Amino acid sequence: MKFVSPLLKRVLYPALQRATLLHRWPTAGQLAVVTYHGVLPRGYRVTDPLLDGGWVTPEVFRDQLRLLRSRYNVVSPEHVRRWSLNEEPLPARAVLLTCDDGLANAAAEMLPILQEEKLPCLFFVTSESLSEAGAMLWYEELYLTLLAIPTGELKGQFLNVPVTASVADRIDQRHRLWWDLVSDLSSREVAARVGLAQAILHNPDVLILDEPTAGLDPKQIIETRELIKGLGGEHTIVLSTHILPEVSMTCGRVVIINKGRVVAEDTPENLTHRLQGAATVRLEVRGESPDLEATLAGVSGVKSVRRAKPGVYEVDAEAGRDVRADLARAVVGRGLDLLSLQQSGMSLEEIFLHLTTTDVAAEAAVPSTAEAATTPAEVRS
Repeated sequence: MKFVSPLLKRVLYPALQRATLLHRWPTAGQLAVVTYHGVLPRGYRVTDPLLDGGWVTPEVFRDQLRLLRSRYNVVSPEHVRRWSLNEEPLPARAVLLTCDDGLANAAAEMLPILQEEKLPCLFFVTSESLSEAGAMLWYEELYLTLLAIPTGELKGQFLNVPVTASVADRIDQRHRLWWDLVSDLSSREVAARVGLAQAILHNPDVLILDEPTAGLDPKQIIETRELIKGLGGEHTIVLSTHILPEVSMTCGRVVIINKGRVVAEDTPENLTHRLQGAATVRLEVRGESPDLEATLAGVSGVKSVRRAKPGVYEVDAEAGRDVRADLARAVVGRGLDLLSLQQSGMSLEEIFLHLTTTDVAAEAAVPSTAEAATTPAEVRS
């Protein structure tokens, strides 16, 4: 057991305060926070004091709870919230129990004991910890990575954030490096969330978001993406980013700027249609027909047919022609099974490279900014 762990004291609590989720700080003697890092499962063998040294046995945990209950007033998180809003005073010698482990162990080992002792506790447990498919917490994954990699320079990305560091041979130096990286990555993540929250707080007509998902983990990226798309129904959102797959999954309209000049503005689908010209349809069939390729080539609107591999054909259609239904009828008419039929288009990366590395940008230029501004609900990049 430790009183106010460094992770809570230096990272989480200050972040909550900056986000205005903690409106009051207790003065000396008003509130004590007792933080546990977990209860050791029975039979578990401690191998690393840094990760496991803060854990307690079930017997010690129960004895400490009874000591706290006999000498202090253990208050609930909800009671502390009401106190922070000046809605209810704290009792004398108030204590808030917290657990910052974040693992399923908190629910499996700690919670039953707390329930038996009828004491409340504030848990920081991730949804991944309680899911059927277990997932490692990012800072644990980082720690194990730092223990395993050889001595030398470390260059790479973690949580979509560039990481450059010098990895020493001594274990205590790797511990310090781990903590420095955790602090840096945590601050980036919190800053992104707090910045987005502050932008939304005043309910503006126009939101300008610059790389809003940088530094977030995959789950947080999905949540932020859905939030942005939801806000797009009531606000005009300008999303500035170099992560083009993010644009494809978030935005309804795209503006591409090259050397200070707008070279294209349209929906991703329209840009693909304008630049690609002929559409390509990919078919997967089951069965044998020696003249299937010729049959597909004879469909009206088809320019060429390629046999990519056994049972898979790629068909190029004339610009503006949708030949999918006719191709499906041709396959079924030959007595074959049509397993899949998919029309492919250019990715946003391909569109961007095409417009910024060739002289066709002017040809792809589409409706003006003034015209596009008549649809303020659309999300742009």
